[in-house]
Amino acid sequence: MYHEYNRIYPEGAKGQFTTSLHALTSGITKSARGNVQETVYRGVSGRGISMKDLINKTFLEKGAQSFTTDLNVAKRYAEYAGKDMPSYILVVYEGVIDKGADISAMSFYPYEKEKLYSALAMMECISIRVGGRMIVD
Repeated sequence: MYHEYNRIYPEGAKGQFTTSLHALTSGITKSARGNVQETVYRGVSGRGISMKDLINKTFLEKGAQSFTTDLNVAKRYAEYAGKDMPSYILVVYEGVIDKGADISAMSFYPYEKEKLYSALAMMECISIRVGGRMIVD
């Protein structure tokens, strides 16, 4: 189902899984309420971020986003791209209100210390730096 949900969100298909998607988004948002603010990381590989997004200093993902509190886990995911593909590490400082839901206890990989953000969560880029062949946001 994960792949179906993340296919539906970006395409904006109306009427498919509407109740399920609203329930998931609501569950993620409510689960995140009790969490503490943390710095989280996301390794992105094999796809580009548009120049418009970098200039506007925003990043919007239409599907659910998975982050980790462990920088080394994010680096591993960013390295999956290979030598000729772009890769990024997004560093996100959570706000008082917008926080991810800690799903480590339910994750297949609990050691990754995973936090989940609902669809259409917009991230603001504070700074950009290049570390080797990776862009670290």
